[in-house]
Amino acid sequence: MRMDSEVRQDLIDELEWEPAVNASEIGVAVHNGIAILSGNVSSYAQKRAAEQAAGRVHGVKAIAEEIEVKSPDSNQQTDAEIAQDVVEALMWNSGIATEITVKVEDGVVTINGDVESQDERENAKHLLEVLEGVREVINLISVTEHPSAVNLKEEIKKAFERVALLDAAQLEVETHGDEVILNGNVHSMAELREAEYAAWANPGVKKVTNQLKVV
Repeated sequence: MRMDSEVRQDLIDELEWEPAVNASEIGVAVHNGIAILSGNVSSYAQKRAAEQAAGRVHGVKAIAEEIEVKSPDSNQQTDAEIAQDVVEALMWNSGIATEITVKVEDGVVTINGDVESQDERENAKHLLEVLEGVREVINLISVTEHPSAVNLKEEIKKAFERVALLDAAQLEVETHGDEVILNGNVHSMAELREAEYAAWANPGVKKVTNQLKVV
């Protein structure tokens, strides 16, 4: 088991290595494998990049993210301006359904509606995270298509085997209709997220319960 001081130093190094992050703006603490990130950044994209960097560090079991997005006053957009940018971004992206509804309050964007795949759901969120003035994106979009695979469990196991980062033998999959339950052990938060993404990527999966443990 790695010491917290070792994990913290690796996390600091990873933040300095990540080009999308200004490491000097982010405070780092580690307690019992839990990474605590704090500070202020100028965009939600930077906040997201810092969180993803922490997830790549070996020994991080969980992330407590306390980073705040604070745009310079001179660049502060109104909610109406943000909403207009969001609507235009969704409208011009051909891979995202147009039936998505949008709400903006204090820079927090909430999106709702129905799409046919998890990829479409995630793409909508990622598209909006980089927009100026957005402090957070709350994704309430639902996946409506039903599973098309004859054996959803076997399809997900095959997906795990295709991902180089994952040890498929250490992962257990249960399915109940369109719900997937993951159990087993992984070595990092990055592996945990890759396993969850691989499960979500199967068309029609509407819920993934991720019970994987970082060891």
